[in-house]
Formats: sequence, C-alpha cells, structure tokens
Amino acid sequence: MADVEMDPPSSRDIAGEDFLFHLYRGSELLQENRVHEAKQELEQALGLQPRDPKGQDLLAIVYFRLGLYPRAIRIYEELIGAYPDATTPRINLALCYLKTGQPSAARTVLEHVIVRDPSHTRAWGYLGLAFQRLGDLERAMHAFQAGGHHQMARRIESLGRQNAVPGAAPAAAGSGPGELSLGERAVVSRAMSAAFDEIDRRDFRTDASAERLVPSGTWAAVEPGREGPTERRSVWPGIPSMVEPSQSIPPVASLGSVAPAAAPAPAIIPMQSHVPSAPPPATFPPPAWRAPLGAESFARDSLCVFPRDHEAAVHTSGLVLLRAARGPAVRLDAVRGISPRGPLTSRPVHRRSRGLETDEPLGGAASPLVHLEGAYELVLGAPSGTKLIALALDEESITVRESAVVALAGDLAIESGKMPGGEGDGVPIVQLRGSGPVVLALPPTHAALELAEGRELVLRAHGILGWVGRVTPRAVPQSDAPARVRGLVSLRGEGLVLVDAR
Repeated sequence: MADVEMDPPSSRDIAGEDFLFHLYRGSELLQENRVHEAKQELEQALGLQPRDPKGQDLLAIVYFRLGLYPRAIRIYEELIGAYPDATTPRINLALCYLKTGQPSAARTVLEHVIVRDPSHTRAWGYLGLAFQRLGDLERAMHAFQAGGHHQMARRIESLGRQNAVPGAAPAAAGSGPGELSLGERAVVSRAMSAAFDEIDRRDFRTDASAERLVPSGTWAAVEPGREGPTERRSVWPGIPSMVEPSQSIPPVASLGSVAPAAAPAPAIIPMQSHVPSAPPPATFPPPAWRAPLGAESFARDSLCVFPRDHEAAVHTSGLVLLRAARGPAVRLDAVRGISPRGPLTSRPVHRRSRGLETDEPLGGAASPLVHLEGAYELVLGAPSGTKLIALALDEESITVRESAVVALAGDLAIESGKMPGGEGDGVPIVQLRGSGPVVLALPPTHAALELAEGRELVLRAHGILGWVGRVTPRAVPQSDAPARVRGLVSLRGEGLVLVDAR
C-alpha cells in the first residue's frame, strides 16, 4: 500500500489550537478561583484572537474579581458595541459602574435594559441601588418592588418613614430639602450594602436541578462573581471545533455553530446543544512555549485597588488597603505604604481605663499605635507569623489582645484592660466598641469556640486571642487545675471566643 502523504498543519491551524488551549485552560483556572493564573492564560488567548467574545467575557470576569474595574468596563463597552442587542453585557457594565461609584452611568444602562425587557429582575435590583446612591429613595423603592425585591423595598420605605417623622432631628448643616443627613446616609449605605449582597446572591443562580439544556445557537451569560459551582458545569461548552461559523455573527473560529437569524440575540458566551458533565480532554498538546509578560502586565497582575464601597479590603497578596476619612490609628511597623491628603502629622494613642485616658501607650512601648491627623490611604502588611483580618464594626464590639490590633478608624471607643494569664500580671487586652474599620493581625490558625450561657470554657491563656460577646475571664488557681496545670483561664458568659488552634 502506498504511503499517504499528510499535509503539515498550517500556521493558522496551530494558532487556532494555541488559542483554544489558552482559552480552555483560562476557564478551568477561573473555575478553580486561581484568578491571576487565569488572567495570564486568557490574555495569551486574546493575544491570538483579540476579538473573540468568549475570551473577552472570561477576561472581564477576571478583571472584575481582581478589582480592575476600568479594564472590565472597557471590555463590556466593546461587547455592547459588537452585540448591541445583548442584555447581559449591559447588566455587567452597570454592575461595574456601581462598583466604581458611577450610579448615573449605571442608571442609563439599566433603563435601556428595562425598556427592552421590563421583567428583568436583576436589572430592576441594580437600578434600585443606582437610585439609592443618587439619593432618590422613592424611585429606589419602586425599582425594588418592580423587580420583586420586596425586602429591600421595605427597608427603603422604612427609612423614608423615619425621615418623615414629625419632630425628627434636623438634617446636618448644608443639607438641602429632601437630602439625607450624614447619619441618615450612613444608615442607608449600610442597608444598601446588605441589599447589594442579597441581590447578588439570590434569584439569579442557574437551577442545578433543571433538566432543560440551553438550545444550540443561544448564548448563556456568565456574570461577574456569579460563576459558582452550580453554574460552572453549564457555562463551559467544551472545546469548539474549528468549523466555519454561521454568517449571523462575525466569523470567529471559537464560536462553534450558531442559530439562524431568528434565534435569540447573543448575550456573552455561546453554548452548544449538549453540555458535558465534565470538561472533555484536550485533543491537542499544550504549546511548547509560553510568551513572557510585559512589564506593565506583570505589574498589573498584582495591582492594589482601593475599594470605593468599603473603608477596608484585603488584597489577594494579604495586604490590607485602608481608606480613612479622618484620623486613623495605626501601628507604624505594619505600614507598607501611605498616601496622606495633607500634612503628615501624628500623635500617640494612649490606653483608656473606665473612660479616662492613661499615660500608657496603646499597643505597648515597643510598637505603639499612633493617631494620624487627617485623611489617609494606607497599605498594611502582616507581622511575621500572622495574617491580617479586616473587620467593619457596625455598632458592635470586639475584645482582643492589644498586640493583635494593627489599625482602627471611625467612631470607635477604646477600653483597655488585662486578661488573667494564669501567672504574672496578665495579658493587655482592648475592647473596641462602635462603628468603623478594624485591622487585626491574627495567627493563620485562628478559630472560634462558642460559649453558651451557664457553661464554662477552660483554655490555656496563651491560646486565647479575644472574644465577641459578654465574656468574663478568670484565672484558674493551680490548686484547682487538673493535674495542677499552670496558665489556665476560665471563661463564663455568652459569646464567641477566638483561639489560636496551634
């Protein structure tokens, strides 16, 4: 039998296979929440096929997760330009606008969606948030009601009634008619933060028990932050073949088959008629090389972006980004970067006992906390052997070891004390009460134990990090301790006790 000569693969075929490999690998990494690695793979894929909508959408999700909202916004704007009838890129764009403090732009985009689809519950929910941030509580309540978000609508209605109560405290100076005072804005902001999380959690997940598959030629949406385990099984259609696509959309090698012109308009990601329960094995080897990153891409992989909606956030590197409008107290040896808005001045922070300030430095003499005058953006790093925890206290309290406090801001009252250590003078502790951000440095192995009313919890003193709730510590005398063990502390009351699990 004569040998059959095989034509060598063309450079176009090789480039197409490389594109599909990076696209598929990027999707897998994104599903595993390995966001930085997914970013590299997807950027390499789009370097080969820059206009591929599936790759663009996945990369926008990566940028969203990393807080690179301007980049995600650019991608969604491009997708809207390419697919003007699509709904989901507009929803995602509005979400990015809300995250970056652009409620007017979000409102415009969402109203366009609702004109085309008046029953779009997520669009109504985000529109309610946009109106809230614009200060229009009446329209916010109407939008929440129209979208079926009745709990959020009741919150807005309740806030409106509180503002209309006769004899209520006057608004802050400078507030015009119908405007909220600073205190009212804080209340609304907290309610809407909860509402934002609730809208983002409910009603929009793919039903994992549904038998219906997405028809061939339609598009399924992957929205930022929504690609949880139940969705991940259905959003990745398998590696599309390199067949010639239909002319109903621009020819793109990775789209696979599409529906005739009468099919629904695309949203973001194409789906095939049969979705495998697990990703199919790759039919091509990985590329023998990986393109190096440019300097800017390398740097932006770990870019720190200060949040707009919160005073503190934890970066994927473990750094904490803290924005304080006035006078944060911080342990200077934890500061990795600082951006003052005005002269850089400071003064010591002292311990307080029974409401009175003492002459002892808060945090100890070796590394005390100092009060920075004015507004600051701070980049904080963890001391060796710890990791940073960012909390947002909301009219609540927490008691921790003084050595664990890295930074605090807002309206927080400080009360110093000592926890019995079983031996010696005890361990300095501090109770923080009120509203504001708190940054703690705790062992990576920290955990919490519940203390029920009427029960006793006996722990080694060196393992107690603090507590939340009404907890009273008492040293256990060695004569009363099991096997005469030293350093035990008895805890009674009701709350949650923070412990080092080592």
